[in-house]
Amino acid sequence: MSSFDIWFRKHAGEDSQSYKWLTTFMLSNNASEVEQIFQMHYSILAADEMIEELKGTTDIMRGRLPHPAALAAINMVRDRLALIADTQRFNVKEAIDRHKRKAAFEQNVVSSKWFSTFVTSDDADEVVRLFRDHQTILLTDEAVETLSSMIAGFKDYGMNLHAIQATVETEDRLALIEDSQRFNIGEAIRRHKLIAACRRKVDRFRDARKFRMLAPDEHREAGDTLQE
Repeated sequence: MSSFDIWFRKHAGEDSQSYKWLTTFMLSNNASEVEQIFQMHYSILAADEMIEELKGTTDIMRGRLPHPAALAAINMVRDRLALIADTQRFNVKEAIDRHKRKAAFEQNVVSSKWFSTFVTSDDADEVVRLFRDHQTILLTDEAVETLSSMIAGFKDYGMNLHAIQATVETEDRLALIEDSQRFNIGEAIRRHKLIAACRRKVDRFRDARKFRMLAPDEHREAGDTLQE
């Protein structure tokens, strides 16, 4: 029996029902069910021992990637850890309210076609148009947290080419949102378009066949751009 099992039985009881609610808390896709269990068993779920156990579970599942079940488990554990962390930043009620808003965002927004296009499109003008059309939704804590969680998930895959590309795209969209909050929407869009133009230029210069075809002044521009 592990030290966690000993601790858990001491605080939650040794009957099978204790492990049943813990399993439901960890695996349920029903946000309301997760929140209800969390409220009932907060003192146990927010304990340092539980947090360490959850972090350990993430490490174990990371070693089983790229299996889809492992990624799903990691996302669930991260969600529960975020819920616990929010109680430390705010309070239990506010943490649960934030969890509800995030669950609603994932259900209603993340699954939408426009959000998928916003995150994955390589057309800067299309990204900007979608950002303007849906800025009320995108300029929320839930959007920032969702994109940050997506980035963390992509990085779990390591140096997988698809994961790297997805990370770059999602970080770019997150920067657009954060720049709007730091400056204003106009400045954020200007910066986004400038970065997109620089990336197109870099992609062109990194193509060796095209690089050999550049004129002398373009060679200098290539060097300057790559250095930036």
